[in-house]
Amino acid sequence: MQDHGIYVPDQDASWEREPHAFEELLFRYQHCDAPRCSCPLGRSHHQEDGRWKMVVCDSCGSQGVHASCGNVGGSHWICTECRQIINRVQPSSRPAVALKSTRHSSPKLSRSTATTRTKRLGHSVTRSARRPVTRSA
Repeated sequence: MQDHGIYVPDQDASWEREPHAFEELLFRYQHCDAPRCSCPLGRSHHQEDGRWKMVVCDSCGSQGVHASCGNVGGSHWICTECRQIINRVQPSSRPAVALKSTRHSSPKLSRSTATTRTKRLGHSVTRSARRPVTRSA
């Protein structure tokens, strides 16, 4: 970076030098956020396996449920808030790929050359399909 005139100090960032700065990253979320927790020992009880295993949201990790309270078969679960956001972004009634496609010809290309623009999830992809031009004598 110094070759480009940018000075970067050779030291750790100031927030990394604070004692116990990353200590909370060692703790895992252990609270049942199900609307009705059925655990007899309470929302904060958890086990490594079984009905009272705590399963955290696969998307955000900030909410969790007991396997029994959330009716979770395995160890994968998505909280209600994340599910709402995912459904808003990719509703199940619509395909993930938009079907809007337009064909047009360019004056610089032959009549048999078509350019297809396809919009998929907000991104525009351009694809040219060239066919050999045959001329009859």
